[in-house]
Amino acid sequence: MSFRIQPTAPARPNRCQLFGPGSRPAIFEKMASSDADVINLDLEDSVAPTDKDSARANIIKAISDVDWGDKTLSVRINGLDTPCLLYTSPSPRDRG
Repeated sequence: MSFRIQPTAPARPNRCQLFGPGSRPAIFEKMASSDADVINLDLEDSVAPTDKDSARANIIKAISDVDWGDKTLSVRINGLDTPCLLYTSPSPRDRG
């Protein structure tokens, strides 16, 4: 995992944020076509512990397969100090 400091992003107003659970890939296209400025794909409390692995795979696939347009896309993961982090962090098997 890299903890490099990233360049400052350009300022732009975010009027609306939309959260969706990673365990429901059927709604990703609808989220992408919404009027929201920011899309948050959630791996934290909206995903049952038994669904975290498949939710992570859904999100990894959706990042490249769904046309998010000019929306800001983020992924909400479990806290670094929780056991669930293992289910929401990329693993070597995710690399293609």
